[in-house]
Amino acid sequence: MGAMRVRTLRGVFVLGGLLSLGLLCTAPIVGGTPPPTAQGCSAGLTLSLHPTAGNAPLVVAYELTALGVAPSAIDWSFGDGSYFNGTGTAYFAPIHRFDHPGSYTTIVSVTQGSQTGQCAQTLAVSSGALRTLATVVPKSGVAPLTVDFSATVIGGSGTFRSATWTFGNGQVGSGFNLSYTYAAPGSYLATFQVTDSANASSSTTLMVNVSGPASASPTSPLGGVIPWLTGGVLAAGLVVVGIVLYTRSFYGDRAGRHGRITGATSAPPQAVLIDRPPEGPRPIVTSQFVRPELAAAPPSGPSLGPVPLTIPRPRPEIEPALPPIAPVLPAPAPPEQVERLRLSQRVVLHLYSLGTLHDDEIAPPTFTQAGMSDRLEVGQSPLSNVLRRLVIAGVLSQDVRHVRGRPRRLRVYRLTSMGESLALELRRQRENLRVPPGRGPAS
Repeated sequence: MGAMRVRTLRGVFVLGGLLSLGLLCTAPIVGGTPPPTAQGCSAGLTLSLHPTAGNAPLVVAYELTALGVAPSAIDWSFGDGSYFNGTGTAYFAPIHRFDHPGSYTTIVSVTQGSQTGQCAQTLAVSSGALRTLATVVPKSGVAPLTVDFSATVIGGSGTFRSATWTFGNGQVGSGFNLSYTYAAPGSYLATFQVTDSANASSSTTLMVNVSGPASASPTSPLGGVIPWLTGGVLAAGLVVVGIVLYTRSFYGDRAGRHGRITGATSAPPQAVLIDRPPEGPRPIVTSQFVRPELAAAPPSGPSLGPVPLTIPRPRPEIEPALPPIAPVLPAPAPPEQVERLRLSQRVVLHLYSLGTLHDDEIAPPTFTQAGMSDRLEVGQSPLSNVLRRLVIAGVLSQDVRHVRGRPRRLRVYRLTSMGESLALELRRQRENLRVPPGRGPAS
Protein backbone atom coordinates (compact mmCIF):
# COMPACT_ATOMS: atom_id res chain seq x y z
CA MET A 1 0.00 0.00 0.00
CA GLY A 2 2.88 2.36 0.81
CA ALA A 3 4.68 1.47 -2.44
CA MET A 4 1.53 2.22 -4.47
CA ARG A 5 1.24 5.64 -2.82
CA VAL A 6 4.88 6.43 -3.61
CA ARG A 7 4.37 5.49 -7.28
CA THR A 8 1.24 7.63 -7.44
CA LEU A 9 3.02 10.68 -6.00
CA ARG A 10 5.94 10.13 -8.38
CA GLY A 11 3.58 10.09 -11.35
CA VAL A 12 1.89 13.27 -10.17
CA PHE A 13 5.28 15.04 -9.91
CA VAL A 14 6.39 13.82 -13.36
CA LEU A 15 3.08 14.93 -14.93
CA GLY A 16 3.34 18.37 -13.26
CA GLY A 17 6.92 18.79 -14.50
CA LEU A 18 5.88 17.96 -18.08
CA LEU A 19 3.01 20.46 -17.94
CA SER A 20 5.33 23.20 -16.60
CA LEU A 21 7.92 22.52 -19.34
CA GLY A 22 5.20 22.72 -22.00
CA LEU A 23 3.97 26.07 -20.68
CA LEU A 24 7.52 27.46 -20.70
CA CYS A 25 8.10 26.36 -24.28
CA THR A 26 4.84 27.84 -25.59
CA ALA A 27 4.88 31.13 -23.62
CA PRO A 28 5.91 34.25 -25.68
CA ILE A 29 9.28 35.88 -24.96
CA VAL A 30 8.73 39.49 -23.87
CA GLY A 31 11.69 41.85 -24.02
CA GLY A 32 14.06 39.08 -25.13
CA THR A 33 16.62 39.33 -27.94
CA PRO A 34 16.27 36.79 -30.76
CA PRO A 35 19.54 35.22 -31.85
CA PRO A 36 21.03 36.95 -34.90
CA THR A 37 21.07 35.14 -38.19
CA ALA A 38 23.96 35.09 -40.69
CA GLN A 39 21.90 37.15 -43.13
CA GLY A 40 18.47 38.63 -42.47
CA CYS A 41 16.30 40.78 -40.21
CA SER A 42 13.52 40.37 -37.68
CA ALA A 43 9.96 41.21 -38.69
CA GLY A 44 9.46 44.92 -39.32
CA LEU A 45 13.17 45.67 -39.87
CA THR A 46 15.08 46.16 -43.14
CA LEU A 47 18.84 46.69 -43.50
CA SER A 48 20.75 47.59 -46.66
CA LEU A 49 24.39 48.55 -47.19
CA HIS A 50 26.46 49.98 -50.03
CA PRO A 51 28.83 48.64 -51.20
CA THR A 52 28.69 45.04 -50.08
CA ALA A 53 32.33 44.25 -50.97
CA GLY A 54 35.53 46.03 -51.96
CA ASN A 55 39.18 46.69 -51.21
CA ALA A 56 40.47 47.96 -47.88
CA PRO A 57 39.98 50.63 -46.71
CA LEU A 58 36.28 50.17 -47.51
CA VAL A 59 33.73 52.83 -46.50
CA VAL A 60 30.22 51.37 -46.18
CA ALA A 61 26.96 53.33 -45.87
CA TYR A 62 24.15 51.59 -43.97
CA GLU A 63 20.39 52.27 -44.15
CA LEU A 64 18.03 50.87 -41.50
CA THR A 65 14.23 50.94 -41.74
CA ALA A 66 12.00 50.12 -38.75
CA LEU A 67 8.21 49.85 -38.94
CA GLY A 68 5.90 50.62 -36.04
CA VAL A 69 6.89 52.43 -32.85
CA ALA A 70 9.92 54.74 -33.00
CA PRO A 71 12.94 52.86 -31.58
CA SER A 72 14.11 53.87 -28.13
CA ALA A 73 17.61 52.47 -28.76
CA ILE A 74 19.66 51.45 -31.82
CA ASP A 75 22.88 49.51 -31.17
CA TRP A 76 25.37 48.82 -33.99
CA SER A 77 28.21 46.29 -33.90
CA PHE A 78 30.28 46.32 -37.10
CA GLY A 79 32.24 43.14 -36.47
CA ASP A 80 35.66 44.79 -36.32
CA GLY A 81 35.48 45.87 -32.67
CA SER A 82 33.67 49.16 -33.40
CA TYR A 83 30.25 50.11 -31.99
CA PHE A 84 27.75 52.92 -32.63
CA ASN A 85 24.92 53.12 -30.10
CA GLY A 86 22.27 55.76 -29.49
CA THR A 87 18.92 57.05 -30.71
CA GLY A 88 17.82 59.55 -33.36
CA THR A 89 17.78 59.83 -37.13
CA ALA A 90 21.59 59.71 -37.47
CA TYR A 91 21.64 56.17 -36.08
CA PHE A 92 19.40 54.89 -38.89
CA ALA A 93 22.10 55.59 -41.52
CA PRO A 94 25.66 55.32 -40.14
CA ILE A 95 28.81 55.25 -42.26
CA HIS A 96 31.67 52.99 -41.22
CA ARG A 97 35.16 52.36 -42.57
CA PHE A 98 36.82 48.93 -42.59
CA ASP A 99 40.60 49.44 -42.65
CA HIS A 100 41.79 45.84 -42.96
CA PRO A 101 40.82 42.94 -45.23
CA GLY A 102 38.56 40.21 -43.87
CA SER A 103 34.94 39.07 -43.51
CA TYR A 104 32.82 41.17 -41.16
CA THR A 105 29.26 40.62 -39.89
CA THR A 106 27.40 43.78 -38.91
CA ILE A 107 24.63 43.31 -36.30
CA VAL A 108 22.15 46.05 -35.40
CA SER A 109 19.74 45.65 -32.45
CA VAL A 110 16.59 47.77 -32.34
CA THR A 111 14.48 48.26 -29.19
CA GLN A 112 10.83 49.25 -29.71
CA GLY A 113 8.96 49.40 -26.44
CA SER A 114 9.33 46.00 -24.77
CA GLN A 115 10.31 44.21 -28.01
CA THR A 116 13.78 43.88 -29.52
CA GLY A 117 14.64 42.95 -33.11
CA GLN A 118 17.89 42.39 -34.95
CA CYS A 119 19.41 42.54 -38.44
CA ALA A 120 22.66 40.94 -39.57
CA GLN A 121 24.63 41.45 -42.80
CA THR A 122 28.02 40.03 -43.79
CA LEU A 123 30.44 41.74 -46.17
CA ALA A 124 33.87 40.87 -47.54
CA VAL A 125 36.78 43.30 -47.52
CA SER A 126 39.69 42.33 -49.76
CA SER A 127 43.26 43.59 -49.79
CA GLY A 128 43.96 46.36 -52.32
CA ALA A 129 47.24 47.74 -53.60
CA LEU A 130 49.39 49.56 -51.05
CA ARG A 131 49.14 53.35 -51.48
CA THR A 132 50.12 56.35 -49.37
CA LEU A 133 48.69 59.83 -48.85
CA ALA A 134 50.77 62.53 -47.14
CA THR A 135 50.23 66.18 -46.20
CA VAL A 136 52.41 68.96 -44.75
CA VAL A 137 51.17 72.13 -42.99
CA PRO A 138 52.38 74.78 -43.68
CA LYS A 139 54.02 74.26 -47.05
CA SER A 140 56.14 77.45 -46.92
CA GLY A 141 57.34 80.05 -44.45
CA VAL A 142 60.30 81.90 -42.96
CA ALA A 143 63.19 80.07 -41.29
CA PRO A 144 63.16 78.63 -38.70
CA LEU A 145 59.99 76.91 -39.97
CA THR A 146 58.19 74.15 -38.03
CA VAL A 147 55.90 71.96 -40.13
CA ASP A 148 53.55 69.07 -39.32
CA PHE A 149 53.76 65.94 -41.47
CA SER A 150 50.84 63.47 -41.65
CA ALA A 151 50.60 60.24 -43.66
CA THR A 152 47.79 57.77 -44.36
CA VAL A 153 48.29 54.26 -45.76
CA ILE A 154 45.65 52.69 -48.01
CA GLY A 155 45.43 48.97 -48.84
CA GLY A 156 48.20 46.49 -48.32
CA SER A 157 48.31 43.83 -45.64
CA GLY A 158 47.20 46.19 -42.86
CA THR A 159 50.37 45.72 -40.78
CA PHE A 160 53.64 47.54 -41.47
CA ARG A 161 57.33 46.89 -41.01
CA SER A 162 58.55 50.46 -41.39
CA ALA A 163 57.25 54.00 -41.92
CA THR A 164 60.02 56.56 -42.43
CA TRP A 165 60.41 60.22 -43.45
CA THR A 166 63.38 61.85 -45.20
CA PHE A 167 63.24 65.63 -44.86
CA GLY A 168 65.41 66.55 -47.86
CA ASN A 169 68.36 67.86 -45.82
CA GLY A 170 69.98 64.55 -44.85
CA GLN A 171 67.90 63.99 -41.71
CA VAL A 172 65.24 61.28 -41.23
CA GLY A 173 62.29 60.50 -38.95
CA SER A 174 59.80 57.68 -38.36
CA GLY A 175 56.08 57.43 -37.73
CA PHE A 176 52.91 58.44 -39.50
CA ASN A 177 52.49 61.85 -37.81
CA LEU A 178 55.37 64.04 -36.65
CA SER A 179 56.68 67.64 -36.54
CA TYR A 180 60.00 68.89 -37.87
CA THR A 181 61.79 72.28 -37.87
CA TYR A 182 63.78 73.54 -40.87
CA ALA A 183 66.49 75.88 -39.59
CA ALA A 184 68.01 77.05 -42.91
CA PRO A 185 66.31 78.58 -45.97
CA GLY A 186 65.90 76.46 -49.09
CA SER A 187 63.57 74.16 -51.03
CA TYR A 188 63.29 70.66 -49.58
CA LEU A 189 61.77 67.43 -50.96
CA ALA A 190 60.34 65.46 -48.03
CA THR A 191 59.54 61.80 -48.77
CA PHE A 192 57.39 59.35 -46.81
CA GLN A 193 57.93 55.62 -47.46
CA VAL A 194 56.08 52.66 -45.92
CA THR A 195 56.64 48.89 -46.17
CA ASP A 196 53.96 46.43 -45.05
CA SER A 197 54.29 42.90 -43.71
CA ALA A 198 53.94 41.50 -47.26
CA ASN A 199 57.08 43.50 -48.34
CA ALA A 200 54.99 45.86 -50.50
CA SER A 201 56.28 49.47 -50.51
CA SER A 202 54.81 52.84 -51.41
CA SER A 203 56.10 56.42 -51.13
CA THR A 204 54.88 60.02 -51.44
CA THR A 205 56.98 63.19 -51.97
CA LEU A 206 56.15 66.70 -50.71
CA MET A 207 57.78 70.10 -51.35
CA VAL A 208 58.59 72.51 -48.50
CA ASN A 209 59.84 76.05 -49.30
CA VAL A 210 61.72 77.87 -46.52
CA SER A 211 62.69 81.52 -47.08
CA GLY A 212 65.24 83.59 -45.18
CA PRO A 213 64.36 86.38 -42.75
CA ALA A 214 63.91 89.84 -44.28
CA SER A 215 67.19 91.83 -44.05
CA ALA A 216 67.01 95.39 -42.72
CA SER A 217 68.39 98.07 -45.06
CA PRO A 218 71.50 99.93 -43.73
CA THR A 219 70.85 103.33 -42.20
CA SER A 220 72.39 106.49 -43.66
CA PRO A 221 73.15 109.77 -41.87
CA LEU A 222 71.15 111.54 -44.59
CA GLY A 223 68.20 109.18 -44.20
CA GLY A 224 66.16 111.78 -42.33
CA VAL A 225 67.17 114.71 -44.58
CA ILE A 226 66.39 113.13 -47.97
CA PRO A 227 62.58 112.94 -47.43
CA TRP A 228 62.55 116.63 -46.43
CA LEU A 229 64.55 117.59 -49.54
CA THR A 230 62.28 115.53 -51.78
CA GLY A 231 59.18 117.15 -50.32
CA GLY A 232 60.67 120.63 -50.73
CA VAL A 233 61.52 120.04 -54.42
CA LEU A 234 58.02 118.77 -55.13
CA ALA A 235 56.43 121.77 -53.38
CA ALA A 236 58.59 124.23 -55.34
CA GLY A 237 57.69 122.50 -58.60
CA LEU A 238 53.99 122.76 -57.83
CA VAL A 239 54.36 126.51 -57.08
CA VAL A 240 56.13 127.13 -60.39
CA VAL A 241 53.51 125.22 -62.38
CA GLY A 242 50.73 127.19 -60.64
CA ILE A 243 52.39 130.54 -61.46
CA VAL A 244 52.78 129.57 -65.13
CA LEU A 245 49.16 128.47 -65.45
CA TYR A 246 47.90 131.64 -63.74
CA THR A 247 50.03 133.88 -66.02
CA ARG A 248 48.78 132.16 -69.18
CA SER A 249 45.19 132.41 -68.02
CA PHE A 250 45.56 136.13 -67.10
CA TYR A 251 47.16 137.27 -70.36
CA GLY A 252 44.90 135.05 -72.45
CA ASP A 253 41.84 136.62 -70.86
CA ARG A 254 43.17 140.16 -71.58
CA ALA A 255 43.87 139.28 -75.23
CA GLY A 256 40.32 137.98 -75.61
CA ARG A 257 38.80 141.16 -74.17
CA HIS A 258 40.98 143.26 -76.51
CA GLY A 259 39.76 141.33 -79.57
CA ARG A 260 36.11 141.87 -78.61
CA ILE A 261 36.66 145.63 -78.06
CA THR A 262 38.32 146.17 -81.46
CA GLY A 263 35.41 144.39 -83.18
CA ALA A 264 37.31 141.35 -84.44
CA THR A 265 34.75 138.86 -85.61
CA SER A 266 34.90 135.57 -87.42
CA ALA A 267 33.08 135.04 -90.69
CA PRO A 268 30.09 132.69 -90.46
CA PRO A 269 30.51 129.37 -92.24
CA GLN A 270 29.16 129.31 -95.78
CA ALA A 271 26.84 126.67 -97.08
CA VAL A 272 28.33 124.11 -99.41
CA LEU A 273 26.59 124.13 -102.76
CA ILE A 274 26.80 121.62 -105.58
CA ASP A 275 26.30 122.92 -109.12
CA ARG A 276 23.86 121.29 -111.43
CA PRO A 277 25.45 118.98 -114.03
CA PRO A 278 25.87 120.68 -117.43
CA GLU A 279 23.78 118.18 -119.39
CA GLY A 280 20.72 116.08 -118.69
CA PRO A 281 17.70 116.71 -116.55
CA ARG A 282 18.08 118.19 -113.08
CA PRO A 283 17.65 115.56 -110.34
CA ILE A 284 14.73 115.90 -108.02
CA VAL A 285 15.94 116.43 -104.43
CA THR A 286 13.37 116.41 -101.63
CA SER A 287 13.51 116.31 -97.85
CA GLN A 288 11.47 113.11 -97.70
CA PHE A 289 11.92 109.67 -99.17
CA VAL A 290 9.92 109.16 -102.40
CA ARG A 291 9.63 105.80 -104.10
CA PRO A 292 11.09 105.84 -107.64
CA GLU A 293 7.79 104.73 -109.26
CA LEU A 294 5.88 107.60 -107.57
CA ALA A 295 8.40 110.34 -108.38
CA ALA A 296 7.13 112.98 -110.82
CA ALA A 297 8.90 113.75 -114.08
CA PRO A 298 11.56 116.43 -113.87
CA PRO A 299 10.14 119.89 -114.67
CA SER A 300 11.35 121.66 -117.78
CA GLY A 301 12.34 125.26 -117.83
CA PRO A 302 15.22 127.56 -117.22
CA SER A 303 17.97 126.66 -114.82
CA LEU A 304 17.51 127.79 -111.24
CA GLY A 305 21.18 127.79 -110.35
CA PRO A 306 22.98 125.74 -107.71
CA VAL A 307 20.83 123.41 -105.67
CA PRO A 308 21.61 122.68 -101.98
CA LEU A 309 22.50 119.04 -101.41
CA THR A 310 19.94 117.22 -99.23
CA ILE A 311 20.55 113.54 -98.57
CA PRO A 312 17.25 111.60 -98.48
CA ARG A 313 16.63 109.56 -95.33
CA PRO A 314 15.03 106.19 -96.14
CA ARG A 315 12.04 105.16 -94.13
CA PRO A 316 12.83 102.17 -91.89
CA GLU A 317 11.20 98.95 -92.87
CA ILE A 318 9.64 96.82 -90.12
CA GLU A 319 10.55 93.17 -90.50
CA PRO A 320 8.00 90.59 -89.45
CA ALA A 321 8.74 88.87 -86.16
CA LEU A 322 10.18 85.38 -86.49
CA PRO A 323 8.47 82.54 -84.66
CA PRO A 324 10.30 81.43 -81.47
CA ILE A 325 12.72 78.58 -81.90
CA ALA A 326 12.19 75.79 -79.37
CA PRO A 327 15.49 74.59 -77.85
CA VAL A 328 16.51 71.10 -78.77
CA LEU A 329 17.24 69.18 -75.59
CA PRO A 330 19.39 66.04 -75.63
CA ALA A 331 17.49 62.85 -75.02
CA PRO A 332 18.21 61.41 -71.55
CA ALA A 333 20.26 58.27 -71.40
CA PRO A 334 18.49 55.05 -70.37
CA PRO A 335 18.64 54.50 -66.61
CA GLU A 336 20.33 51.15 -67.00
CA GLN A 337 23.27 52.70 -68.93
CA VAL A 338 24.15 55.46 -66.41
CA GLU A 339 25.35 54.71 -62.89
CA ARG A 340 24.99 57.76 -60.65
CA LEU A 341 27.12 58.64 -57.68
CA ARG A 342 25.51 58.87 -54.26
CA LEU A 343 25.29 62.32 -52.69
CA SER A 344 27.71 61.39 -49.90
CA GLN A 345 30.29 60.32 -52.50
CA ARG A 346 29.74 63.53 -54.50
CA VAL A 347 30.31 65.60 -51.35
CA VAL A 348 33.61 63.80 -50.66
CA LEU A 349 34.81 64.28 -54.26
CA HIS A 350 33.74 67.97 -54.21
CA LEU A 351 35.73 68.76 -51.06
CA TYR A 352 38.73 66.80 -52.37
CA SER A 353 38.71 68.90 -55.57
CA LEU A 354 38.87 72.15 -53.52
CA GLY A 355 42.27 71.29 -52.02
CA THR A 356 43.55 71.76 -48.48
CA LEU A 357 41.97 74.38 -46.20
CA HIS A 358 44.40 75.42 -43.44
CA ASP A 359 43.35 76.17 -39.87
CA ASP A 360 44.07 79.94 -40.06
CA GLU A 361 42.73 80.45 -43.60
CA ILE A 362 39.57 82.36 -44.54
CA ALA A 363 37.34 79.75 -46.18
CA PRO A 364 35.89 80.13 -49.69
CA PRO A 365 32.06 79.80 -49.84
CA THR A 366 32.36 76.38 -51.55
CA PHE A 367 33.36 74.83 -48.19
CA THR A 368 29.98 75.80 -46.61
CA GLN A 369 26.68 73.94 -46.82
CA ALA A 370 25.12 76.67 -48.99
CA GLY A 371 28.12 76.69 -51.33
CA MET A 372 28.02 72.90 -51.72
CA SER A 373 24.25 73.07 -52.32
CA ASP A 374 24.77 75.51 -55.21
CA ARG A 375 27.75 73.64 -56.68
CA LEU A 376 26.17 70.16 -56.46
CA GLU A 377 22.68 71.42 -57.41
CA VAL A 378 20.95 69.70 -54.49
CA GLY A 379 18.63 70.96 -51.77
CA GLN A 380 20.08 71.91 -48.39
CA SER A 381 17.75 69.58 -46.44
CA PRO A 382 19.11 66.25 -47.85
CA LEU A 383 22.61 67.75 -47.93
CA SER A 384 22.40 68.61 -44.22
CA ASN A 385 21.55 64.99 -43.33
CA VAL A 386 24.45 63.66 -45.42
CA LEU A 387 26.93 66.14 -43.89
CA ARG A 388 25.83 65.18 -40.36
CA ARG A 389 26.30 61.48 -41.14
CA LEU A 390 29.75 62.05 -42.67
CA VAL A 391 30.86 64.04 -39.59
CA ILE A 392 29.66 61.28 -37.22
CA ALA A 393 31.49 58.67 -39.33
CA GLY A 394 34.74 60.64 -39.14
CA VAL A 395 34.91 61.33 -42.88
CA LEU A 396 34.42 65.11 -42.42
CA SER A 397 35.38 67.62 -39.76
CA GLN A 398 33.49 70.85 -39.14
CA ASP A 399 34.32 74.19 -37.54
CA VAL A 400 33.02 77.78 -37.55
CA ARG A 401 35.19 80.43 -39.19
CA HIS A 402 35.17 83.54 -41.39
CA VAL A 403 34.00 82.92 -44.97
CA ARG A 404 35.09 85.04 -47.93
CA GLY A 405 32.42 87.59 -48.89
CA ARG A 406 30.09 86.72 -45.97
CA PRO A 407 29.25 89.19 -43.15
CA ARG A 408 29.42 86.62 -40.36
CA ARG A 409 31.18 83.39 -39.42
CA LEU A 410 29.72 80.20 -40.90
CA ARG A 411 30.19 76.47 -40.47
CA VAL A 412 32.67 74.94 -42.93
CA TYR A 413 33.50 71.30 -43.66
CA ARG A 414 36.86 69.66 -44.43
CA LEU A 415 38.02 66.15 -45.26
CA THR A 416 39.76 64.17 -42.55
CA SER A 417 42.55 61.73 -43.38
CA MET A 418 39.82 59.08 -43.63
CA GLY A 419 37.87 61.30 -46.04
CA GLU A 420 40.95 61.88 -48.22
CA SER A 421 41.51 58.13 -48.41
CA LEU A 422 37.88 57.65 -49.41
CA ALA A 423 38.20 60.37 -52.08
CA LEU A 424 41.24 58.66 -53.60
CA GLU A 425 39.41 55.33 -53.66
CA LEU A 426 36.34 56.91 -55.30
CA ARG A 427 38.51 58.60 -57.95
CA ARG A 428 40.18 55.28 -58.73
CA GLN A 429 36.79 53.52 -59.02
CA ARG A 430 35.46 56.28 -61.32
CA GLU A 431 38.52 55.97 -63.56
CA ASN A 432 38.10 52.18 -63.78
CA LEU A 433 34.30 52.13 -64.20
CA ARG A 434 33.94 55.53 -65.96
CA VAL A 435 31.05 56.54 -63.69
CA PRO A 436 29.61 59.92 -64.82
CA PRO A 437 29.58 62.61 -62.08
CA GLY A 438 25.83 63.23 -62.44
CA ARG A 439 23.25 63.86 -59.82
CA GLY A 440 22.40 60.80 -57.83
CA PRO A 441 20.06 59.86 -55.01
CA ALA A 442 20.15 62.02 -51.90
CA SER A 443 21.98 59.65 -49.61
